[in-house]
Amino acid sequence: MTEHRFKGRREDQRLVTGKGRYTADHTVAGEARGHFLRADRAHAKIVRIGVAAARACKGVVGVLTGDDIVAAGLKSPVPLNFFKGVNGSSVRDPFRSALAHGRVRFVGEPVVLVVAETEEIAQDAAELIEIEYEDLPVVVDAGDALAKEAVLLHDSLPDNLAFEYEYGDRAAAERGFEGAAHVVRVEVNAQRIAGNPMEPKSCLARYDASDATFEIFMPTQGISDLKTALAQITGLDREKFNIRSMDVGGGFGVRNEIYPEFVAVMWAAKQFGRPVKWIGTRSETISGDHHGRAAALAGELALDAKGKFLALRVNWMVNLGAYCSGAGPLINTVAAPTSSAASLYAIPAVFGSHKLVFTNTTPTTAYRGAGRPNVAYLWERLVEEAARALGIDSIRLRRRNLLKKAQFPFKSPTGSTYDSGDPATLLDCALKEAGWDEFEARRRSAKKKGRLRGIGCALFLEPSGGAGKEEIRIEITREGKLVLLSNAGPSGQGHETVFPDLVADSHPEARGDRQLRVAFADQPWRCADHRSQGNHPQGQRLGRQGA
Repeated sequence: MTEHRFKGRREDQRLVTGKGRYTADHTVAGEARGHFLRADRAHAKIVRIGVAAARACKGVVGVLTGDDIVAAGLKSPVPLNFFKGVNGSSVRDPFRSALAHGRVRFVGEPVVLVVAETEEIAQDAAELIEIEYEDLPVVVDAGDALAKEAVLLHDSLPDNLAFEYEYGDRAAAERGFEGAAHVVRVEVNAQRIAGNPMEPKSCLARYDASDATFEIFMPTQGISDLKTALAQITGLDREKFNIRSMDVGGGFGVRNEIYPEFVAVMWAAKQFGRPVKWIGTRSETISGDHHGRAAALAGELALDAKGKFLALRVNWMVNLGAYCSGAGPLINTVAAPTSSAASLYAIPAVFGSHKLVFTNTTPTTAYRGAGRPNVAYLWERLVEEAARALGIDSIRLRRRNLLKKAQFPFKSPTGSTYDSGDPATLLDCALKEAGWDEFEARRRSAKKKGRLRGIGCALFLEPSGGAGKEEIRIEITREGKLVLLSNAGPSGQGHETVFPDLVADSHPEARGDRQLRVAFADQPWRCADHRSQGNHPQGQRLGRQGA
């Protein structure tokens, strides 16, 4: 952006002054309000659901149960599963209804959707619903779920194993361990984490019977992916779904999933002939949004007498929760472990074995690092243990085994190619900036003040680039202005600032006094000068320097 010096983000004034528009801020004429009745237990058969009293309440528009969802023929969301596991196996993906059908499998699973004129009426009506459960044994640990006597979560599966995945060279790794002078072993727990974005999960859906289309407002960072998923669930064309996601209060893994609530609200809008709006609570977000991590990690590192790394063996026991999320199987297999299993170390052999298991817990997905933190966590703990076992400094041990600049491009033992890098220089820079060599003096000083000071070092590898192709279109209007159409919706990255400046620098029509408008596909368009809001079909008018 050589000609356009940065003068602050265009979107910041709107966002920090409360003028952002999130799902809860959208309103359409005639909308009704939804409320979910959720499972209060982790595992039980649904014997009976009595909704007559709720339906009879004044102001109730309608009530949906799992029977209604199944009768409509709606399918399950399909997880990313283009990869193969042990013996050519695929991810086993049991049916997941938008509302629990036959059984509840985790606390917080949506069971009934009540739609009423107001949210308060919907909540009151939900309290009149009678659900008779037959409690079943509960299993929440992945290892326990694989035991022969463990209760089965899904009738379609003879066990609770969703997927078994291996990578690397088992024979080469075994040879490395056979010739090792030292072997260290570590077991760590990458604990379950709630993504807990600032904006609770919510949805507003409107159905147009004239052309059988849905307009859906929801927080997401993947509009295109969600349209594809909704098409698969309903059997309709992607063009039948117009997803609006203007501002998103928190992105990352939990924002790229089709949740059962979205499907239930959408279907209620069609069935009841009214737009339906549901605003989730913080407790619903914490219990129902897909969680992150939830993996038990074990590793073994083989070293020679001089501390050179010979081989690595890893084992992940992954708690997928009660169902497959969209990204859960991917991030615990090919997305991170296969691509970055060797980390930044010159290790000749790696072998990994991962088991993905169903339990009576909230499903898990990408949290943020999409599995890469787990790789680094296990690796760096192994390095620290190895340094202690050999009686040498851990930084010295890292330097001894780091990939050298001359080794790039590097083909890892798991088949990934690192195109470039200089790990040793990066490590030296980090240690210098952290004042690593002066730490002991800082520790002694802190101890005199009654404080305990610690320090640590960890290396990691972050693959860059994403799958698929971005779609960008630039149009010139009759008035001589540019319109940039993008399918990349922002969730905090500053698209409204960066995109116009990039085009203004590179496109001759953007120079001079011309203006540039930016449109994020399928979103309510925002005006940069904050003087108007609306659904402008041609995008967003932005000056080259913004508002």
